[in-house]
Amino acid sequence: MLYTNPTMAFFFTTAGLLFIFAFVPSMGFLSKSAQCIIFNHKQPADPFERCSLSGKRNTYSPFIPSSSNEAKKTRIFSRKIECSVNKKDFAGKSMCERLESEIKDVEVGQLKPGVLKFFHPVMNVWAKQRSRKGGIMAESLMKRLSDEIEAGNKNAKLTTKICNTAIDAWAKSGQKGCAENATKILLWMNRMHKEKNYDTLPDTISFSEIIDAHAKSNEVGSAEKAEAVLDLMEKMNIAPNTITFNSVLNAWSRSNEMDKAVHVEELVDRMHSLCAEGNPNVEPDVYSYQQCIYAWSRSKVWGAPQRCEEILMMMDESYTKKGNKRMKPNSFCFTAAINAWSKSRERRKARNAYKILQYMEKLHKEGNDDVKPNVVAYTAVLNACGFPPPNDNDEKKESFKIAFLTFEELCLSEYDSPNHITYAAFLNVCARTLPMGTDDREEMVRRTFRLCCQDGQVSSVVLEKLRMAASEALYNELVGSTMGGGASLPLDWTCNVRGEKKRRAKWVKSSDKTVPAPHLAKLNFVKKARGESGHYSRDKVRVADEKRKNDDLETIHLFV
Repeated sequence: MLYTNPTMAFFFTTAGLLFIFAFVPSMGFLSKSAQCIIFNHKQPADPFERCSLSGKRNTYSPFIPSSSNEAKKTRIFSRKIECSVNKKDFAGKSMCERLESEIKDVEVGQLKPGVLKFFHPVMNVWAKQRSRKGGIMAESLMKRLSDEIEAGNKNAKLTTKICNTAIDAWAKSGQKGCAENATKILLWMNRMHKEKNYDTLPDTISFSEIIDAHAKSNEVGSAEKAEAVLDLMEKMNIAPNTITFNSVLNAWSRSNEMDKAVHVEELVDRMHSLCAEGNPNVEPDVYSYQQCIYAWSRSKVWGAPQRCEEILMMMDESYTKKGNKRMKPNSFCFTAAINAWSKSRERRKARNAYKILQYMEKLHKEGNDDVKPNVVAYTAVLNACGFPPPNDNDEKKESFKIAFLTFEELCLSEYDSPNHITYAAFLNVCARTLPMGTDDREEMVRRTFRLCCQDGQVSSVVLEKLRMAASEALYNELVGSTMGGGASLPLDWTCNVRGEKKRRAKWVKSSDKTVPAPHLAKLNFVKKARGESGHYSRDKVRVADEKRKNDDLETIHLFV
């Protein structure tokens, strides 16, 4: 009715115009384009001067505040205006597309300063895309800056920071050959610095990005390439730091070379040597030794669990007795040591893994929050219990009792709660330690699966282990009616599943390179600890083999 009445329409139109002319100019509600139209101001010819892609306040303003309070209001609302301009101008195009449209038809050497200043922010946007296109576009913008300089554009500048952004874009792309493309940019930076005196001398960040790209590339020989980049860095007299070495350590620990753990220890010794020579920036920290423990835990050689505990004990003593806070062990270090036992073929590995978990609980109760046990540590103990010797019934009984105790502690603890991997690991223990077809096994499997359903943690790996542990009749009783006719699982069974892998993880292949003789000697020395317990998994009182057959678990509680 208001719009059909001419008098009311005239009234509201007049009121709206008065509001615009009286209040909007002093408060900054309108976009800058609208302000220019209303107040008849001339807009800048360069669209990049009308809106700030970098988020900074634009100096262009159609009005001048009359007081400091008004100036403050204008600064606040100008940021909101710039956000709206960024979204609405150029028909909704993104920042990257706008810059591309601005430079594609401009001859080399003719780009204006208002456009050149957005090259680096746009390269950062491409680097965050984590894609191959992001690497290509960031490198092309870097090369365009180089062409502008060669064409005589005095406003164009190419620095190490800009080139590092292009390296970062390739390093984060995760595509095959990304590390090689990043390395080409680094060599090009060094060549431009020497031949044309560009301010593009590679720095520590340049090399660290490339090393990290090799570590995450999952390609054959990636660890050797990462270490070769580190050697090149030292030849160019660019001092590495602890982060650079840790990236190389990460590359070796992720590889599948037989002697990867020896390589990691040699690099840590190299860090100590450089630190002693006067470079404190390469002092090993907890993450350096963390990679050491992780490398040994994945080596699957005899004596690896004992070696992990030796390194862990050294870190613990360095922190508690010498006060070195850089060596304070964390939960990852202890969990990696537990994993070393779970992946080994040692006897009594379930008992040894459980003792390390107990030590973590003891340290946390004493006030060390860095070693708080989590679901990963508990699940690692269950994995150690899930693969006992096939013909040793006594160890099967002990493994099941430790697994049951660990699972109950996790369910009742304040640390964490079981996830779908935990339930799958405990079902695997039931399948490998309890006799098939017995009532105890059937009841334990039924109880575990129902708890899993209540927690919403039923995943494909849980169903796989359930089929191993349950008889056919029990399996049909638990999920047969639900899965009949190809139906999916109930939502409340799967609502809390997190991190289930939909595809197989990439496998880091090992090279055909033979293991050097010094490395073989080191591995043979570590193998001498086969069959022994480590520092944390050693009993206070030695238990005779005859007493080990006793089902009493009192000897397991090392710190009670």
